[in-house]
Amino acid sequence: MLTTLRPYTKVVEVGAATNVVIDLKDSAGSALPSNYISVDASGGSTNDEFIVYLSSIPGLTTPQTPNAPVAADASGFCGIMGIAPGVKPVELFLDDQDRVSEITVYCDSAITAVVTYGNIHVGNPLRFNDRSKGS
Repeated sequence: MLTTLRPYTKVVEVGAATNVVIDLKDSAGSALPSNYISVDASGGSTNDEFIVYLSSIPGLTTPQTPNAPVAADASGFCGIMGIAPGVKPVELFLDDQDRVSEITVYCDSAITAVVTYGNIHVGNPLRFNDRSKGS
């Protein structure tokens, strides 16, 4: 299956022990409900965990402090954890009904988050034959 993406990227400073809400917007400044999100982190302490959680899915209840321990039978937060600095980006591929136009990033240390987002679409392989291949 051939997929396409028009990526948008922003670099955001995340203060130590601070939840930072990052709006996902297109180049016109409008909210862009996205089904693909990638977050990489630089800075922070070695092997410092950062958390990306989805705070804008309609009807979803997410803990306000996703880093706090919870009981084993409690619900987890809707998101993903990564390791700073820049071990490897974390990626979220969402269902169409779960597109989000904002995410929240948290880390115990101050980090710089590099967020790439957009919408992955299934491409038309026949149409790719119409594109110039160059000479």
